[in-house]
Amino acid sequence: MAGPKRAPAAASAHPPRPTGPETLLGQLRRLGQLDTGEYRAAETEIRRGASEVYAVALLGQQERRWTALNQDVSPDPATNPLISDIRQMGTFETPLISHQVSLETGLMPWREVRRRIDVLTYHPQWLNPDLYRNLAAERRIGEVRLCTPRLWRELYAISRPMARKSAWPDQEHAAALVGYFRLGTDTPTLTPEAQGEAVGLSQGLTFVHPKLDPAQVEAVALMNIGLMLEYKVFPHHLEGSRLMVMTDAQQVMSGTQLYNLERFLGREIGLLLSTRELIEWSVNQFLRQSASSSGIASLDALDALGALDDTLGGS
Repeated sequence: MAGPKRAPAAASAHPPRPTGPETLLGQLRRLGQLDTGEYRAAETEIRRGASEVYAVALLGQQERRWTALNQDVSPDPATNPLISDIRQMGTFETPLISHQVSLETGLMPWREVRRRIDVLTYHPQWLNPDLYRNLAAERRIGEVRLCTPRLWRELYAISRPMARKSAWPDQEHAAALVGYFRLGTDTPTLTPEAQGEAVGLSQGLTFVHPKLDPAQVEAVALMNIGLMLEYKVFPHHLEGSRLMVMTDAQQVMSGTQLYNLERFLGREIGLLLSTRELIEWSVNQFLRQSASSSGIASLDALDALGALDDTLGGS
């Protein structure tokens, strides 16, 4: 007599892991954390020069995606959950690893436990403590936990206040922080926006991405289109009476230009860095919104739109 039939094995929630190396994008796709549009958007950013971490971070929802990554790679995700907020850390002992070593390894010091250094990293493939046996002469790396890229950047800024407030001595170090790659190990890969942000860190200036951080309407109203095109800038926000304007990180306004613009507007001007493409996009959006609000596109607006490439793209 035949025995009772066995119930079929439960299907896995996600496709099995590949036997060979897996990219970050492939891992997130396997985990159901990137839909087709998001995957293609990340691929586009990578083709423009972004690292995988940078490309995915741009998509937002880092906590959700990195939680899934942590559950996929952590030996015990229930005991070792993703760290996405500094309040989860309890303590933050910054002197345990130098800033140079942090940028070279992608590790952020967290705490010392029994003469071992627990650390955080933003990359799920860098969690094995054996990778860092030769890192410290006296204290070995203990626990390696996964955190979001956003938190890693925040912790670096806390441990090195000059990362926010003053110029860096080395643009290569700034590029490693901005682009999420390991200094001296990974091939530096940056999009024009990341390059602009790295330039900003090296010069003590703030980089602005207007698609992610839109300009204030009241600030834009303080400058006419002629000045925007002549000085290749776009107003972004007000800091008191000071008008902060975006200028191309690769062609920053000269002191003479800044002085002339301040005299013309009758107010102090502060500089923010962006890219030529993002400034052009901002002007384009401004003109289209102006034309739309007036019901018909004015000849001046149409002429300005046609002149964008020649004016903003000129040397």
